Amino acid sequence: MISGLLQETWVERVISNFAVRPQADSVVLATYVCLHRYADGREANSLRSSLWRKHAEGWQMVFHQGTRMAE
Repeated sequence: MISGLLQETWVERVISNFAVRPQADSVVLATYVCLHRYADGREANSLRSSLWRKHAEGWQMVFHQGTRMAE
């Protein structure tokens, strides 16, 4: 795993349109757009969403999804 991570190319990520919406007691949905800027100049956008649940110890992500947007 570590050797694979060391071989990955650098990607800048810029988050926009971040929003948090309550879904139930102690559950929120976070949504945002993530712009990926690759070292070679390419860019790609993805829609991201995650569900978070509050426990006694703090917030924990219980689901995450990313969907690439059309160019």
